[in-house]
Amino acid sequence: MRVNVATLPQAEGSVLDRRRDLSSFLTKGLADFEELAQPTDDQRTEIFRSLCALESQLASGSERTLIILESDFVESGYVAEFLNYANKPPALMDDFEKIIDAFEADNGKLPNFSGAEFILVVTQGDIELAVWSARWWKKALLHFGAKEVVIKAAL
Repeated sequence: MRVNVATLPQAEGSVLDRRRDLSSFLTKGLADFEELAQPTDDQRTEIFRSLCALESQLASGSERTLIILESDFVESGYVAEFLNYANKPPALMDDFEKIIDAFEADNGKLPNFSGAEFILVVTQGDIELAVWSARWWKKALLHFGAKEVVIKAAL
């Protein structure tokens, strides 16, 4: 699990200072994306635990929180196994509450993303399980208080 955070400072100071802050923010964001693109040997995809770790890194009082997640969104870990739905992906939605309850039991609480905006970039958009998994996570993130969740397909 890797969680990287890039915070854009409040617009203060001269135009030069603000441009320097924006350049630093974009440079860090690009470096973080490049790091996240590196291959890993871990076969688990524990999105929920990553979201819990991410929640603890968020700055309170931010004007806007935009979170971009890139994944196939097929949760595969100790608490939930979306691969069990490979033969009938729509059943994920039928078991929404059951899976949410398992996540809450694992973490002791559900994350609070009140007011956050999410962009879910689906890396395996042509696979039916990935499509249904992204839909499941959209519903879950809204359940966790997200203001908006948009699903995009990776090219």
